[in-house]
Amino acid sequence: MENRHIEAYRKLKEKSDWKFSIQSYHNDDPSEPHFSSLVDVERINLDNVDGHGFIISILTKESIYSFTEENWTAYTGEDYISFCSEVDDETHFTIEFC
Repeated sequence: MENRHIEAYRKLKEKSDWKFSIQSYHNDDPSEPHFSSLVDVERINLDNVDGHGFIISILTKESIYSFTEENWTAYTGEDYISFCSEVDDETHFTIEFC
């Protein structure tokens, strides 16, 4: 079975010419994101860092979004990627392809 971060990275690279809708949710209000942004992707990186495992970085003109294998579990769907926190069970990011 392929590493989930590598699978997510491949899907993000495949869709990198699409707009990404990046949303952050916290389960104290799971129906509404507490952060939402529609972005154009400039670059997507995958690094393997000792002590942290794989790190996916999504670079836009405004921000950098990074998800470490140590802190986030990646789930890949047909039209989205979801990163769920390993630190708490209340936080997750969803990236949809638009």
